[in-house]
Amino acid sequence: MIDLGAASIARDSPATVFKRNLVLSRVGKDHRLHGLLGIDPSVRNWDLAFSIYDENLQFQSDDCIDYVHHAKGGKWDGIYAFFQAYPEALDAYDYFWLVDDDIEATASQVDSLFRYVSAHAFEIAQPALTLDSYYSHRLTLQCPKFAHRYTNFVELMLPVLSRTILKQALPLFRDSRSGLGIDWMWYRFASRPHESVAIIDFIAMPHRRPLNRHLRGRMKLDGVCAMEERASLVGAWQQDRVYPIAFAGKRLTGMAVDSRFNMSFDMTRAYWSARGLMSGKHWRFVDYLIFAFRQAFSKP
Repeated sequence: MIDLGAASIARDSPATVFKRNLVLSRVGKDHRLHGLLGIDPSVRNWDLAFSIYDENLQFQSDDCIDYVHHAKGGKWDGIYAFFQAYPEALDAYDYFWLVDDDIEATASQVDSLFRYVSAHAFEIAQPALTLDSYYSHRLTLQCPKFAHRYTNFVELMLPVLSRTILKQALPLFRDSRSGLGIDWMWYRFASRPHESVAIIDFIAMPHRRPLNRHLRGRMKLDGVCAMEERASLVGAWQQDRVYPIAFAGKRLTGMAVDSRFNMSFDMTRAYWSARGLMSGKHWRFVDYLIFAFRQAFSKP
């Protein structure tokens, strides 16, 4: 285990070979990433990095955590601090999963996630949220009958970024605790935006902690406003609000759907059929109509 609280420390064994994927999470005492702990590193296709913002949280060396980093602040400025402390990690991995600490993932899901992303050469992706999850954007909920959907939007909660995308996006993290607005921007960094940015429905993970009660609360105590952060960041990039759209997709049967109108119809029908499972935040009937219209007609 590497502790980067004060400075970078070399791995115990110089012969250790880096895996090509890194899971990196900003972690507090109420984290829900227990499913990733205690997993023999030799049987997983990823390394694990915890950047701890809670000074009262400690981990044992037998938790199979490859890096432990300590930094106060929010998620994104903390991630920036991690790579400042250990910049070699940027070139050591092909993909980085920057996951919130309240996502309930299993080790086998993470293995599958990295395999799926690599097999499809995605540049920016995320697993879908289970239908009973708390969510910010309806499109990120798992859509039944789809393997993945190509989209213009991957959210802040659990993005997988390629090394190339992370290097371009990393400067945006420096002064942003909440990261609001960053997920409106990194789509423009993709070299193949219509075929390399995706929500992966084949893999879905729960998010059962209510929104805006954790980081936003700590920011408020420190007198920092997430909306003001976003306005400053987005204004500097002259970036308008992005409405999440899935413009194509692949069904579980392997059939491709390449029309926005067909996607709008298929997704709305699928979500309507699964409406009884949406317990994190229920959709009203009007929400289905709005969703269908925006998916078919909103500007990407």
